[in-house]
Amino acid sequence: MQAPGCLKKQENCSDICSIKITTAKAAGLFQEAAVECKFVSEASEVMADVPYNMKIFNRVALRIFSRLYEAFPMPIEIIPRSMSAEILAADASTDESLNSISIADNTLRWLESEGFLRHSSSSFESGIFYQVQLTLKGLTVLNSVPFTSTQVDVPESMMTKIRKVLSVGNDEAEDDPAGFVMEELLAVAQNKERR
Repeated sequence: MQAPGCLKKQENCSDICSIKITTAKAAGLFQEAAVECKFVSEASEVMADVPYNMKIFNRVALRIFSRLYEAFPMPIEIIPRSMSAEILAADASTDESLNSISIADNTLRWLESEGFLRHSSSSFESGIFYQVQLTLKGLTVLNSVPFTSTQVDVPESMMTKIRKVLSVGNDEAEDDPAGFVMEELLAVAQNKERR
């Protein structure tokens, strides 16, 4: 099914476009009350200059949040090497694979240092993080339902938006829907800290 006026002409476009439009509006990219799919291409241009490391960070972070949310309150093991393999193309070079593993590992460490999750230990040799669990901050942000004055759709929780982006499964898209969702998620976390 396609959204009316869609320029991408993709299957499931209405889901993809609604995520991009909602997150783009929340990020302040659009001020219009009624936004059609054609504006997604403008958001794509804004995200086009996102560095490779940030794209990997966004995709890995959303996967980490999804797994931890699904397992909550039970702690789980996370293997960054496996997550990086999920997001890389099958023909990725050895350098790309090693870089992606390093980014995935450091993504988990950064999310911990920012208070979104905790873990008991990690093994450098095996690359496994043990007893990883969402913190109150992480759970609160994922359950948050951001709302903007320009929003025309029914508000969705951050976790619902994450699930939609991950269900699309097209990490090699020209734009970065994971980036839009991560930007919104971090803005929600920052707003909650200010209160």
